Amino acid sequence: MSIAQLVVEKSEEKPQKVRKDGYLPGVIYGREMKENLKVKIKYSDILSIIRNHGDRAKLQTVLDGKKHLAFIKELQKDPLSSKIIHMDIQYVSSKDIVKMKVPVIFEGISELEQNKLILEIYRQEVELSGNIENIPEFVKLSVADLKAGTQITCGDLKLDKEIEIHNSSENLAAVHKIKVVIEAEETEAEVKTAEVKAVEK
Repeated sequence: MSIAQLVVEKSEEKPQKVRKDGYLPGVIYGREMKENLKVKIKYSDILSIIRNHGDRAKLQTVLDGKKHLAFIKELQKDPLSSKIIHMDIQYVSSKDIVKMKVPVIFEGISELEQNKLILEIYRQEVELSGNIENIPEFVKLSVADLKAGTQITCGDLKLDKEIEIHNSSENLAAVHKIKVVIEAEETEAEVKTAEVKAVEK
């Protein structure tokens, strides 16, 4: 999992003013911190990190010239605009065991569709625990060769033995046939064509 560098600044300003100035209000906390620290981060920097590393990115924060390992714990969004309005950052050490949610990327969906199969996705992220340096940015899973009726669980993901998958028995996705649906559509179309021809006669 790659590290994104993020400059943060201490801030006691009201959230509305922080956002008006082009920043995002946030808070930093961690096991070794005596109290939470209010900060602000350039909004454009956050968008760039999320675009390149995801919304659970591992960070190297820079505060007052000091660097610290961390990760994005939570992003709060406006329910109407979906714009990010607040950010939680958690400080960790390289030895800490942390719990993080990472996205699952399903590969080979087009191959399934060519075989008249469809992938029904139940969950698009999984929760992992481990050393932060070993937790991946995302997990890839190939579904190209799966058969109809296949159920995919969290436990089917291939990860380093140092990484623990939570809720490994929960379903991620399932493969279904779409041939029956297609045939039904074709049959309905044939009936309509026959009706048109009958009218024309």
